[in-house]
Amino acid sequence: MAFSVAEEATRRTGSDAHRGNCSATGRATTAAPRSISSKRIFTAHTAAMRPDQESGRPASCGTRPPTAPPTAGARRGPPDPADAFGARSARALTSVRKRTHPSIRKRSAAMAAPSEGTPCWADAMFSDLEAAKRFYGEVLGWTFGESQSQYGNYTQAYADGKAVAAVVPPMPGQEGTSQWCLYLASDDAAATAGKIRDNGGEVLMEPMQVGEFGTMCLAREPGGAAFGVWQSGVHEGFEATAPQPGAYCWAEVFTREPERTDTFLSAVFPYTVKRIEDDEMDFRMFQVGDDTVLGRMRMTEEFPPEIPSYVNVYFTVPNCDDAVAAATRLGGTLNFGPMDSPFGRFAALSDPQGAAFSVIDVTTTAGEMPKVGDVG
Repeated sequence: MAFSVAEEATRRTGSDAHRGNCSATGRATTAAPRSISSKRIFTAHTAAMRPDQESGRPASCGTRPPTAPPTAGARRGPPDPADAFGARSARALTSVRKRTHPSIRKRSAAMAAPSEGTPCWADAMFSDLEAAKRFYGEVLGWTFGESQSQYGNYTQAYADGKAVAAVVPPMPGQEGTSQWCLYLASDDAAATAGKIRDNGGEVLMEPMQVGEFGTMCLAREPGGAAFGVWQSGVHEGFEATAPQPGAYCWAEVFTREPERTDTFLSAVFPYTVKRIEDDEMDFRMFQVGDDTVLGRMRMTEEFPPEIPSYVNVYFTVPNCDDAVAAATRLGGTLNFGPMDSPFGRFAALSDPQGAAFSVIDVTTTAGEMPKVGDVG
C-alpha cells in the first residue's frame, strides 16, 4: 500500500460518505462513487472529530464514547497525543512493559529483525481490557495470550498464532484516553532520541530498557503526531503483517505542518521520499530501501483546528464490510467508508473506548494505481 486511502477517497467518495457514511444506527450507508474536491473529503474522514461541547477539548480526550454513533455535536476522533502519550501514560506503559508476560520471550525466535524506520509494533492502553479483547477479537479475529496480574496484564494479540499487537490496562490512577501507538524500529534508541531532539522533535519518554525484550521511547514529531521507537532485543516486533488477516498493514501521519514533518522523518530515519503526482493532494511516501513503509498526509482546513496531528494505523481484514458491521454492532463508531481503492476496500473506525484505527481488505481492489514521482 503506497498512498493514503484518503487520497483515493478524494477521487471516489459519494455524498453519503461526505456526510459521515453512517446511519443513526451505526450501519454503513452506500452511495455511487463520484469525484469531489480535496477540500470536501475530510468532512467525511473527520466525522468524529468535533470538540466536547462543555470542555472544548476533543471529545475522545479523557472520555468514553457512547455505544451508539455520536451526533454532530459530540463527534469523536483521534485524541490529543499529549494526553495519550504524556508523562503519566508513559510511566504506566513503562511500568507495565518492565513486567511483560514471558510469552513474548518464547515467541521471539521466529521474528525477523525489522530495518530501521520500519513500523515494527503497535499497542494500545485500555481502561477496560476485557472489553477491548472482546471487541478486537470479533472485529479483527484476534486471539490473546495469557494476561496475568504479576506481569502488568500486558497482553499480546495473535492472528493465526502470530503476534500482531498488544493491549494493556493503565496502572491504577493512570487512566486516560485510549489510542493506538505505532512503534518505528531503531538500531539504537538513544541515538534516535538524540536525532529526534536535534531535528525539532520532542522526546516524551526517555529511552528505557525493558529487560531483555528491548528498549523503548516515546516521541512527538514537530507537527505534533506522537509515535514510539523500539530497539529490539528478544522481542523484535510483528510476527505477521498484511496480507495476513488481523495483522498490521499500513500507517499514515496526518499533519498540518508537512514540510517540518517530512524534514524531521527523513533526518531521523534512513528514508527516501516519494510523492503522489496530484496537484490537489499533498501526500508523501517514505521508503526503506525498495519498501514503502509509511505515508504522510497534509491536514487541510476541513480538519477542525482543535484536532491534533496523529498517526492512523490500518489492520488487515478478510472483508471490510463484515468488519465494519461487527465493529458498529459492538459499540464502535464508523468515521468513514467503506470505500474502494486500488489498494483495497477500507474504512476508518473508533472502538468503544475511543481508539481510532482503520481496517482494509487488500484482496478487494478497484481503480488505477496513482502516479508516483521523486521529491525534487
